[in-house]
Amino acid sequence: MGLGGILLNAATFALNKLPVENWIFKPKSRVEELQELKEMFPNMSTAAPANVGETQKGDKVHLQNNSSVTSSVSTKETVDYQNREIGKDLLSMETHCVQGFKINGRPCDCLVGNTLIYNENAPIPIKGIGDKVFSHTGIVREVTQHMSRNYDGALREIRVSYSNVPLLITPEHPIWGIPDAWKNNWSCNGGLSEEDIKWVAASSMSPGSFIAFPRIKRIVDMEIITPNLAEILGWYVAEGSKDKPRDDCFGHRIIFSLCKNEIDNIKRLSSLINKCFGSEPIIRERETTTQVEYTNSAFSNIFADFGIGAHYKQIPNWFIYLPPEKQYRFLNGYFHGDGTNRGRGIEATTVSSRLAYGLRLVLFRLGVLHGVHEAKQSNGLIQGRPIIGNGRRYNIHISGEAARAFGAEIGMGIHESFFTSDKRMLSNWGYVTDNYVFLPVKSNEGVTFNGTVYNISVKEDESYLTINGAVHNCGQSRHLLHLEKLADEALAMVDNPEIYTRIHDWINRLGPRCTVAMVEKGTYVKEYSKFASEARDLRKELLGTLDPSALFPEIIEPKGAIEEVKDLPEEMTEAISETTEPVIETPPVLVIQHEPFPNKTVCGEKLLSMTNWIQGLDEEECRTCILPVCMSWYYDELNEKGEKDWAAKLDVMRQTGIPLDVCKMLDEIKEKVNTELRERLLEFDCATQTFNKGEEIPDEKSSE
Repeated sequence: MGLGGILLNAATFALNKLPVENWIFKPKSRVEELQELKEMFPNMSTAAPANVGETQKGDKVHLQNNSSVTSSVSTKETVDYQNREIGKDLLSMETHCVQGFKINGRPCDCLVGNTLIYNENAPIPIKGIGDKVFSHTGIVREVTQHMSRNYDGALREIRVSYSNVPLLITPEHPIWGIPDAWKNNWSCNGGLSEEDIKWVAASSMSPGSFIAFPRIKRIVDMEIITPNLAEILGWYVAEGSKDKPRDDCFGHRIIFSLCKNEIDNIKRLSSLINKCFGSEPIIRERETTTQVEYTNSAFSNIFADFGIGAHYKQIPNWFIYLPPEKQYRFLNGYFHGDGTNRGRGIEATTVSSRLAYGLRLVLFRLGVLHGVHEAKQSNGLIQGRPIIGNGRRYNIHISGEAARAFGAEIGMGIHESFFTSDKRMLSNWGYVTDNYVFLPVKSNEGVTFNGTVYNISVKEDESYLTINGAVHNCGQSRHLLHLEKLADEALAMVDNPEIYTRIHDWINRLGPRCTVAMVEKGTYVKEYSKFASEARDLRKELLGTLDPSALFPEIIEPKGAIEEVKDLPEEMTEAISETTEPVIETPPVLVIQHEPFPNKTVCGEKLLSMTNWIQGLDEEECRTCILPVCMSWYYDELNEKGEKDWAAKLDVMRQTGIPLDVCKMLDEIKEKVNTELRERLLEFDCATQTFNKGEEIPDEKSSE
């Protein structure tokens, strides 16, 4: 592979692997984010609690006009910065074009239609998701495109702790998490680090990995929701009902139905209503229950926001952002009403999916590890009343150290004797950091599927949140949207916007041609190489060079808009700084190169079997990221040499198998083929194992 190609592939690899925005963009403060939400909710206070620091990861900041930077920064510096950002997206889109907008031969990564995705407050099946979703940042983003396609092949069925609902996902779909954390003995080495989170192919999330679930950091207080009212609302969700409006009734009456023996709870609820509303509730004795009733037209709609009827109870979107102390008061009412203390844990059961998974958002926001498990509802009796099971029930269970801490917050303490008899009860399988809850992967198995799969494009973050953690979507949509935004911002900064106008034209022509449907049909496959060439030309014209290092110059960036640029990541510096030779300015070819490869003698005794190589640890590279390139080399060579059966088997394996199984097959192939072909495949192994090691790969032609 030529020097230019090596540098370009290395830069592209680093761009896709590293969260560049984390070391370039300065997060917005909490006050700024609350200001953005001011129009969303009535009676909102923008004052953050005193114990909340400036720790939130907010929206990324982009330069929009000259007024956003200080007078010490010239317009040229601002435009240069903007051009580099555009260049990064052009480089990523160039790679997408060369790959035909496919990953391992497939046009996009998708999920099955009933996968639950969080909209603004509750999970909805992805096939019916609306126009807003939570992203991996814990922020609600706009859905810009809904996609679906027919799929006949293998999926990965990933099961995590704290849920009995698996994530069914195509093998190469990126998941936000930490792969193979067990190899680093994380529990004995200070826990998990947010710095280790990255996008990982679903097939690589083996047992011992962790999927990240974002903790929502935004706080929007509503003065009308006092702590006492928050607890009453918790009681309403657990035990309450509301009259429906009809001709003779406005529907303002709230009824709480408690068991007759819950004397303390009845007194507690009555006292809360008196303190909150200034009058006593009506107490009615029924055959099996005691009803606490209160009518108040001013607050009726607030109760209605939490749903009417057991199957329709929910957590409204405004509640998700309330200060933690008010949410704990709500949970106090809910768990005392619908929950139980089973000694080693705290449990509650509901028949509402929206409520169960809405509570998941709230509990994870508070850092409370818990499980939500679904089961078929069975028949039974409650206080002598027959209950007919005609749906599903959702059990919310908090155990271990999480139960002890949570119980202390809501007044449902767990006796210490339950912790001294079994040491394992002191801990939990999951892990909580400032911004994420990490859910351990228990299993990752291949399953067959024939049907429709779905995906969505999400503004800015291009990710969305399932009940088991965050996943990514198609990369081309993310880069095109970001590229369009950057070009728009640059138009207002320069006197001659012609280059940005042509970038807009390039986006408008490419966009409709790279949708999932068009990629799957192959309608424009012959045009993608032309678009890749145009992206290179635009990048060179914009930056004056095709050298990837020009995207990360060591200069002072505009103050007030971004932080001081930190040292380049190790992956990038190794790819760029190892050579002092001049960069070739002719457009490098991004397609996978079969010539030249180092002779396997370059590796010598260091050449490992691919099975041993993939299991090794190397902090300087992502071995599962390099493996698909090697598989492509094998596949093409096997086809070319007439080994069609092996090529077909490898094609299936590279789409469905986990990396270790793939490497075992690569080694098996070498044992079965003839000597000449085996020698060629060993050269591929050598090239893979020495990739990006800071050593220049010799040119076969020069050695002849």
